[in-house]
Amino acid sequence: MKQLDSGPCKLVRHGLLVALFLMLLTPTPAEAGPRISLRADAGGMLSSKIQGLDNTASWGLDLRLLWRVSPRLSLGLRQALGFAMVTYSDDRDGTPSLGSCAGLLDHRCRELGDSLTVFPATTFTAHLDLLDGRLGLDLDAGVGLIVAEPLGSFSVFPYPMLATSAEVVLLRTTSTELAIHAGVGLLLLPVADGESGCPLMVFPRAGVTIRF
Repeated sequence: MKQLDSGPCKLVRHGLLVALFLMLLTPTPAEAGPRISLRADAGGMLSSKIQGLDNTASWGLDLRLLWRVSPRLSLGLRQALGFAMVTYSDDRDGTPSLGSCAGLLDHRCRELGDSLTVFPATTFTAHLDLLDGRLGLDLDAGVGLIVAEPLGSFSVFPYPMLATSAEVVLLRTTSTELAIHAGVGLLLLPVADGESGCPLMVFPRAGVTIRF
């Protein structure tokens, strides 16, 4: 598990820092109480650089606290948990990796099998209301973890993440909204020795939202 050291990865990280900085600069009215948003969704995982992830299903839950800063814009915090059965391997020197050995030229690679993996994430979130609140757009920027038994102490390493989604409100009362949503999350992974670019884990997802 190497550090994020390639040029493209630095560009992504700098863009993430700018997004977080702009979110923090936007004032939040102290008198406005937060709206609470609960989400449950399901989807999958994709990665062009990690073998064995393309057919992996995932599930997720998240809690959002949103403060309205303008008639259309709300800012807040998001705490999310994702779950999946992920394949792991290592290179026999004790360094674990996500994915299987399939397609790798390194004959030292050893399969470790599947393990339940938790993807906790903490992000700043921005929510934009459109069409009189019937359509919503969300942008999240923060950090995520990959927690699994094969990773051991590597589970404490935070990785930059971005997520975006759109939702359509189906039912609205004076205090509650019910919506459906679809979106994608991106988790930026470390760069292995000799590799270039930014390895990404991509999480397409869809589910339901309750906001009150």
